[in-house]
Amino acid sequence: WVLHVPRKGLLGQGYRTHTLQHHVYYTYDMIEFERASEIMYVLFPISVVIGILSVVGLPLSVLLGWLWSANAGWMAMAGAAFFFFSYELIHGMCHLPQNHFFLKM
Repeated sequence: WVLHVPRKGLLGQGYRTHTLQHHVYYTYDMIEFERASEIMYVLFPISVVIGILSVVGLPLSVLLGWLWSANAGWMAMAGAAFFFFSYELIHGMCHLPQNHFFLKM
């Protein structure tokens, strides 16, 4: 729900990028890629990924590292990056054509 409701600041940019581009381009009836260039309508730009990891993941990791241990902080940052990568991969696969090789595996 975070990216589906208009907000201010950084989340507002996320809303505009996600809802007003992705959900306008892809509809319930037309969800599959037609061309490789459409990937820009599915995946977040790298600047957004770096921004979110810097604004949210880094401070939380530093705080956890300070409160618990340096390893916990590093694991939190690695977990945040892995979550983002996994989300993008799964979301991208949701837009593949039904007969795509990856979906048959």
